[in-house]
Amino acid sequence: MNKPKYKNLFNVSNKNIVIPGGYGHLGSEVAKALLELNANVIIIGRNEEKFNEVFYNEIKNDCKNLYFRNCDLRDETEVEILFKKIIEQEGSIDSLFNTSIDLSERGVNLDLNKAQWQEGFDKTLNIYTNTIRFAIPGMLINGGTIINNCSLFSFLSPNPKMHLDLRNEPPIYMPAAKGAILQMTKYYATILA
Repeated sequence: MNKPKYKNLFNVSNKNIVIPGGYGHLGSEVAKALLELNANVIIIGRNEEKFNEVFYNEIKNDCKNLYFRNCDLRDETEVEILFKKIIEQEGSIDSLFNTSIDLSERGVNLDLNKAQWQEGFDKTLNIYTNTIRFAIPGMLINGGTIINNCSLFSFLSPNPKMHLDLRNEPPIYMPAAKGAILQMTKYYATILA
């Protein structure tokens, strides 16, 4: 009996999946699930110590297909060099799951100057554009999938009362950047299809 075709659609065994920010709250759970499905998972970030904390005891001892690559995702040149190296070493990129964001600052600041606004976009939207731009050549080999985590803030306004209670008030640039990521994702989906 032949294996149903839909099972091939969901088969990630030996697929090369790149997860910028993959040691964060959401990225690490996605990475763990993909590792259970025998994907080759490449985590990109700046903090190898945090990567080891999240993965070393739980997975890394038993999993030979988990890799860490150090890179400042805000630095276009670093991202370009890294993605070229990944494509050269792995042969292709089958999927990019963007979840990286630098939210080291929290709270409402209605008086952001131009430099602060630009820095906010460098820590959010520009990370996604850098990784997509340099992952595409690796996806042209076998086809690929780009998944951009946008968060609810891409289409909903944060509720200050709720977030203040949680001490998790997003900076004002984050919903703007996440909304831009959502719209950019639609555009890329149309063009790359």
